[in-house]
Amino acid sequence: MVKDDGHMEQALQNKAQKHPEEGFWKAYNRLRSEGKEWNHKRVHRIYVALGLPLRRKVKK
Repeated sequence: MVKDDGHMEQALQNKAQKHPEEGFWKAYNRLRSEGKEWNHKRVHRIYVALGLPLRRKVKK
């Protein structure tokens, strides 16, 4: 069984365009606040596959 993740991909790309400075967890929390009850592991897998992760800035 293959699941269709197209709607998740579109939602994640919209969040990345509107808030490019934010990482995965903020994007995921924004989706949750909109009522999308998606599993964080599945959303993270799609997030990484789309090449969206940003490099974290390390404090010096």
